[in-house]
Amino acid sequence: MGEVFLRAIADEKRASLKGWEGERIVGEEAISFAANRSFFVIGLTGYKLPIDPEDVEVVFSPNASKRFPYTRVTLRRRGEENEAEADRETSSVSGNGGSAVPISADGYFLTNAHVVGEEGGPFYLWGLTEHGMRLAHARVAWRGAHGNNDLPDLALLHADLNPLAHFRLERAELPPVEAPVIVAGYGGMSPNQAGGKILKHGGWRDWNGGVRWRAFLHDAPLHPGDSGGLVAGLDGGLVGINAEVHHDGRWPGNILENYRARALHPDRDWLLALIAIDRGEQQVGCFAEFSQACGLFSETPAPEHVNSLGMAFFPVPLSFNEDEARTLLFSQHETCLRDYATFAENATSDGGHAEPSAKWKTTFEGYTDDHPVGFVTWHEARAFCEWLTSRERELGLIGPDDRYRLPSDLEWSFAIGIGHLEAPDQSPKERRLKVRDHYPWGTEWPPTQLSGNYRGPETEAETVAGTPPDGHVRAAPVGSFPLTHWGLSDLGGNVWEWCEDAWHPDESDVKSARGAAFSTENRLNLHSSIRRPVPLDAANADVGFRVVLERGVQRD
Repeated sequence: MGEVFLRAIADEKRASLKGWEGERIVGEEAISFAANRSFFVIGLTGYKLPIDPEDVEVVFSPNASKRFPYTRVTLRRRGEENEAEADRETSSVSGNGGSAVPISADGYFLTNAHVVGEEGGPFYLWGLTEHGMRLAHARVAWRGAHGNNDLPDLALLHADLNPLAHFRLERAELPPVEAPVIVAGYGGMSPNQAGGKILKHGGWRDWNGGVRWRAFLHDAPLHPGDSGGLVAGLDGGLVGINAEVHHDGRWPGNILENYRARALHPDRDWLLALIAIDRGEQQVGCFAEFSQACGLFSETPAPEHVNSLGMAFFPVPLSFNEDEARTLLFSQHETCLRDYATFAENATSDGGHAEPSAKWKTTFEGYTDDHPVGFVTWHEARAFCEWLTSRERELGLIGPDDRYRLPSDLEWSFAIGIGHLEAPDQSPKERRLKVRDHYPWGTEWPPTQLSGNYRGPETEAETVAGTPPDGHVRAAPVGSFPLTHWGLSDLGGNVWEWCEDAWHPDESDVKSARGAAFSTENRLNLHSSIRRPVPLDAANADVGFRVVLERGVQRD
């Protein structure tokens, strides 16, 4: 495989993607495409610094392991004929890294945090430049994390290299599910192993206010060792990078069966901000300033509307189809006891709205005005929206064609990040759990302390497996957990949220509720696509609601 790879490099061929209509790219065309667009990240082990890249050569050699029978890459000093001799001289510099994708012409590369590790060791990039193959020292410009939910498993490297081909960063969204993709990297250098398709992908994940990225699964049959390798669309644009391999453990020869890979797709603006900071285009004096400058710990975006109750509303894009693309203003948090109390006190005097029952006043020990309201029926939640609409139209705070209402089931899905994956012509009952392995906090399992308010060990009852304590036996004050990219809180956990929709056309007296609650203990019920059928006249402790503001509708 090494000879084939080097020959493809020497020819400097460019893979033409025109005419490929989903069939697998094979042979030298695939090898060339991968070779021209992928670099090895090689970390030095068992070697004493410093090392001059000019004194080191890259060697391909078979791996003796029966479990991993693929070719591996080793660095050794020029003139050393075998690894045994190198080991005796303590000068072996075997690489245990992965791949990297060039993303700029001035030497910035994207890989995984687990490729470069947690400690600051020496790293080298080896790949094609305008001067042929070159080994160059690389430094870590920014490192995320691996194995926790604080930062994505991504790392930004910089080396004194000008890659022959660099990647466009214009694309900010993934191709559709089942779209054909090309995967380059270590295993992608061999024939028949550069094509595939996307199996599924989740919505954007947002950690610490600014790090935006998403995960997706693809099925290109690569060998393990492709961490950081390119996943490209048909136009060669960067879609994401490989991060993790899933398989059934069988390794027949060099073919990995029942393979799927997890890849990461970083947000373009965040990535460009990291590069700009590292270039010195923004002055940064310490890590805290660095983080703030590139948005890692940025504050909540400003709301588009704040109403008379102090409820803040943020726009969420909806894309049912090209003709219906629009945004809808979602309340940042679930309706809290303070908001609902104002409604209950003024409903009869403000336009003659019916006064709600007193059951909502049934709260638990420790609840404050900032806790979400519960024990509210669907009719009462809807009445709150109608009262608020009348009140604010009269105050001139919203227009005569604006109204507050409950979100539809599908609109709620867009807020949680899966609306584009669901069928708009299906009922909530039919959409239930159709999208798997996507949770309100992302795709990782299990949840963390910051993932939301679910049933945890603090309840001394049956809990979600692996859930850490979140500090709240029942509901938490609204906004107690990290906000989403859209500026919303508690889309997962706290209380179930009423939606406008009937559970099914044949069950009009049952409505859809979304988001799970403090009482939820089943992993299935933590999926973003979970729905709970609730009779519209039921008033439960763990069911509340969130309102949306719709602009420009016909006046009731």
